[in-house]
Amino acid sequence: GYQLASEAYNFALLPLSMNSNISDTQRNDLQTKIDIIIAEKGKTYTLERLREFSEDVLSFYQHQIRDHCKSSNDSMKAFLETSNFADESDAIFAALPDSVTVRNYIPLHQELHQLTLRLMSKGFSAKEMEEPATTEWNQAFAKP
Repeated sequence: GYQLASEAYNFALLPLSMNSNISDTQRNDLQTKIDIIIAEKGKTYTLERLREFSEDVLSFYQHQIRDHCKSSNDSMKAFLETSNFADESDAIFAALPDSVTVRNYIPLHQELHQLTLRLMSKGFSAKEMEEPATTEWNQAFAKP
């Protein structure tokens, strides 16, 4: 897919070996699993987990992933789990397709960012609309 200039800047110093495209099948599989998390846990929970995984796992361990992908094309999940960087208790880690590899680092990071932006740009989910609204929200919504 296409990338925004700001996204390209974030990854400009990374080797090309970390920029292998993810397939449409992998992308659809990830999106489907994220949709399940949204349906089960809600939008706020999912946004927080996406942020945590992107920052606390992918960004934090970027150097280790970079070093590993120089000589390997291991599954991202297998690498993160065997290195004790993440496990199935992390909802986003669990949603990763097994076929995504360490060499898909940049496209994976970008896809998670795009999923976050799409989720933030959508209104409230049906589940969240059922939750009681705060007085502040009601007042702000009612103002002309």
